[in-house]
Amino acid sequence: MREKPIIFNTEMVKAILEGRKTQTRRIILHYGKTPEHFRRDTFYELRGELNNKKGLFTGFVDKSAKYPAVYFKSRYQPGDILYVRETWTIEDIYYIYKADLDDWSHLENLKWCPSIHMPREAARIFLKVIDVKVERLQDITEEDAMKEGFIPDVDLVGDDYKGLFAKDRFIEYWNKLNAKRGYGWNMNPWVWVIEFERLEGKKC
Repeated sequence: MREKPIIFNTEMVKAILEGRKTQTRRIILHYGKTPEHFRRDTFYELRGELNNKKGLFTGFVDKSAKYPAVYFKSRYQPGDILYVRETWTIEDIYYIYKADLDDWSHLENLKWCPSIHMPREAARIFLKVIDVKVERLQDITEEDAMKEGFIPDVDLVGDDYKGLFAKDRFIEYWNKLNAKRGYGWNMNPWVWVIEFERLEGKKC
């Protein structure tokens, strides 16, 4: 069992705390390859042993003729324990987490610390990785969008649905975070799909 950090923003931390989020999608990056490299249709998912290394891995290989075979491995593997890094601060000797506050205007003098700088001892949310797989971003289903933490808001009007499905909300959220980086929804990048469960009662 390995313990590793994982970053979530405040919106997604709230979804985890409310029990709505059990999946996360992360763009597959490897050795500085460009976004175009990961938009090709020449990848095959692998599950098994690689180079006589012990244990199972989840990854995929590029078998295109243009590029030599390159094996990819997710940073997060089934069985790993992840401690969540989130936006936080400290007042006196107490940790304060932004996700716990609907209104923090009365704490405007506090200086929030970016999640990337959260130390291990400040973590309060722990997740166990259940499964890791590879897919194109646009393969996400409505059910999986709900597992990503998004709530549908639709009504049946006549013979049609009006409103936003969970998948619509996921697309908006994804583009807000990744479109300017070159990995927007329309680019349909390859992603790791990481499924997890929250470990209740886990102590720092």
